[in-house]
Amino acid sequence: MLTRREKENRIMRESIIEASKVVIQEEGFEQLSIRKIAKKLDYAPSIIYHYFKNKDELMHSVMQSGYQKIVKAVSNAYHSDKSKGLEKLQHMTHAYIQAALDMPEEFLKAQLDQSDIGLKHTASLFKGAVKEKPALQILALSIQQIPRNHPLDEEQLELRAQMIAVSTLGLIVKLIIEKNLTKTQKKRLINNFVEEILVAMATI
Repeated sequence: MLTRREKENRIMRESIIEASKVVIQEEGFEQLSIRKIAKKLDYAPSIIYHYFKNKDELMHSVMQSGYQKIVKAVSNAYHSDKSKGLEKLQHMTHAYIQAALDMPEEFLKAQLDQSDIGLKHTASLFKGAVKEKPALQILALSIQQIPRNHPLDEEQLELRAQMIAVSTLGLIVKLIIEKNLTKTQKKRLINNFVEEILVAMATI
């Protein structure tokens, strides 16, 4: 059980992270600074440094916060869904897309950030990514459960998971950027992707 001081520290850290997200949404990752965060909270910069030793640590926490939302959505869909294989993969993909669309600006800016800290959280195309990225690992496990005549070896499985992940990401980015799409059209696009494109990619 957390002490009162620990609870206060957690609340303060979360407030700083949320203020950081506001600055990022307004100006982008590259413009984030301790001074701007402090101004947003009406605090002295020294107070921010009391909870985060530097900007890099703060950015890491901001990125981790967003990434954990995605991992949690995918993980919940994976563990709560009693279906297997392709159907589970479809449910997980729906959960991933919805989680991303629930935080559009934060998701988009994070994916487009090219800093070392940003890429540490968003990079997923490197060899061995399945072993390092929880969401990609869950995706690979679901693909592996799909019955097929010729089972995928480890390398093929990772490549398949990466291609599905990046294709889903492409759809999400376009759904966020094209702001004038109706809810009906968004739903049609998502359903077509999950029910046809995803199925084709996962089962070949």
